Amino acid sequence: MEQLEEASSAFEIDEQVKDLFLLGCYTGLRWQDLNHLEPHNFNVIDGQYYIRLHSYKGKKNLSNPLTNKALKLCKKYDFNLPKISNQQCNESLKRLARAAKIKSKTERVRYRGNERITEVFEKWQIITMHIARHTFACEFLRRNKAHGLSALKALSEILGHSSTKTTEIYWNMISAEKDKMLLNSF
Repeated sequence: MEQLEEASSAFEIDEQVKDLFLLGCYTGLRWQDLNHLEPHNFNVIDGQYYIRLHSYKGKKNLSNPLTNKALKLCKKYDFNLPKISNQQCNESLKRLARAAKIKSKTERVRYRGNERITEVFEKWQIITMHIARHTFACEFLRRNKAHGLSALKALSEILGHSSTKTTEIYWNMISAEKDKMLLNSF
């Protein structure tokens, strides 16, 4: 995320996409929800800015406070965020991530019938707007892991999941990361 925060481009659309991606990283919102935000979705309650919306996929009412970084991005656009198609966003993100040298390797496993196929990619090749939501979830759990299950429940509510079962995938991602860190430490 830090590499993208510092990335720059000569294209205005890349800068806007970067801001939308980072806003997704700071809020956990899906692209569909980000793309439908209007100025009326931003409210101030007791001096704190909130995003209030009816989520596109989960059909839930969400009301989440904006962090300072998220607020700064929203103010940059006077709370009238750019509207860019998901396809354009994903193409632009790949361009930005490649320029930012986000080249660490990652595996993707898929199945064709019973055949397991493992492919290795550089992260810039597979980055999409949805990765922002995953980034938010993993960072939230990393920073709040001391709170255990209550952190998982809070994350589930923030993301608009109807069940913590859906949210547990992020808990498992954090656990797998812990295992890799342990194995690489000695």
